[in-house]
Amino acid sequence: MNATLTACCTLLVASCLSSALSAEESPAAIAARKLIAEFQNSDTNTARERTQLADAYNELGEDQKALNIYSTIPEEWLAKNQGIGRKLDYYLNIRNEPDANAYHVQYLAFIQRCLDRKVGNRRELLVHKASLLCRTSGAVYPQNRFRIENREQYEDAFRTFRMALWLSKTRSPTTSSVQLMTEGFHSREFFPGMHAEPRFKTLALIVRDSE
Repeated sequence: MNATLTACCTLLVASCLSSALSAEESPAAIAARKLIAEFQNSDTNTARERTQLADAYNELGEDQKALNIYSTIPEEWLAKNQGIGRKLDYYLNIRNEPDANAYHVQYLAFIQRCLDRKVGNRRELLVHKASLLCRTSGAVYPQNRFRIENREQYEDAFRTFRMALWLSKTRSPTTSSVQLMTEGFHSREFFPGMHAEPRFKTLALIVRDSE
């Protein structure tokens, strides 16, 4: 009798927890789970289907899965379908993951290929590249103190960031990720150490707002 009662209580608690989680989920998250379930029962071979699947995982906060799926999409297709910026955002989303360092080489190589092939938003690509070079040129210590360990790379990050200044906004509009990465409060995360330097603050304002 006790065993039966215990089992019933366990099922009831599990059911209540499941209902509570579902009730807390946004309509977008529910739709994302439904889309993922549908794709699990089919072959997701087309590039457009894979972008939809990646976006669904992104909606659920599963950033690495989203990036891994996006990385299977040919870059030529991304270039033609405004997907370059989206992939940059996915790389940015995993910056705080425990194994984010494993993606840094891929991230930089992707940026450089896009710059060489002249695809995507050049201003956005340069700001992403500058941020990555800056963040990996040193380490953050207690109290958010950033210690530069590779001064040459750190200065290269600034030079790369400065290159974005010379781009006409008619050819390379300022994107939402550029706005986020160069905004005063957030810039300390994307440009540790450098964000506090007067030379960076001046350029950030121009890169973000100049016509």
